[in-house]
Amino acid sequence: MNIKGKYKLFKSFILHFHSSNYQQNYVNFCMPKEWQLLLISDGSFTQTLTSLTGQQIYIDQLSRYTYQSINDVHRLRDIWLKDHKSNKLIFAKSLWFLSANIDLPSAQPIGKSLILYEKDVYRDIHEFYYGHCTYLESKFHYRGPVWGRKYTIYYKQEPLTTLQEVFAPLVINFFDK
Repeated sequence: MNIKGKYKLFKSFILHFHSSNYQQNYVNFCMPKEWQLLLISDGSFTQTLTSLTGQQIYIDQLSRYTYQSINDVHRLRDIWLKDHKSNKLIFAKSLWFLSANIDLPSAQPIGKSLILYEKDVYRDIHEFYYGHCTYLESKFHYRGPVWGRKYTIYYKQEPLTTLQEVFAPLVINFFDK
């Protein structure tokens, strides 16, 4: 799964993430500390945003559709996470493996649903990236590179969803408050 179309991110660099010391040293060298805290965190990013902003975070679902692949049925979903002022904080694309047989509300952020329904999950981060996307930059009201990540969430040792997220640069400003 890759972000395509108007959301296409032209990546200046991609850092494939593994938990080795070499990789961690490279992350420390390439990624500002605030971004490390946000992107590497193992908790719910929605909850982190709620804590940083002191405000409720909302979802704006752009699209959702189901399709049949050779081996499975999948659901694709594109969303914005927004704050109470409708500032776009994250663009996310998720690919759901419906064979995982878990049904979460689509009108809520994933992390919030997993906490609410007490689902014990594991997240495997694949990569971090840094690059440009004219469309997303215009929606973030920012001109310049953006950070993103790609990861898979596992439930009962089976893949539940793979996500790609691109973060509005203003997110790190919440550390100053």
